[in-house]
Amino acid sequence: MPHIQLLDSSKAQQIIKRMAYEIYENKQKFENVNEFISFRNNQNIQPMLEGEQYLNEQKRKEEETSIRVAFHLAKQTEQVKQNNELFWKNFQLLNNS
Repeated sequence: MPHIQLLDSSKAQQIIKRMAYEIYENKQKFENVNEFISFRNNQNIQPMLEGEQYLNEQKRKEEETSIRVAFHLAKQTEQVKQNNELFWKNFQLLNNS
């Protein structure tokens, strides 16, 4: 069983504060709201659009597959129905003989 070293709460708080400060320091800073809005408007969102196109294409393919499967099942159901009717007609002929 591995040995787990426990930290006292003050040491854990120091580590968390240091990590939070490092994250804060590495974040891009903005002077005002307009600067932030300008940054957001100039971001490259092309990868997100490509992802959306990919998902739409996947959805279209799934719908197409679902339609094909539904059509195939409907044809199978019709064939089973016809075979069942034929069976009962032949069965009745055998009983009438």
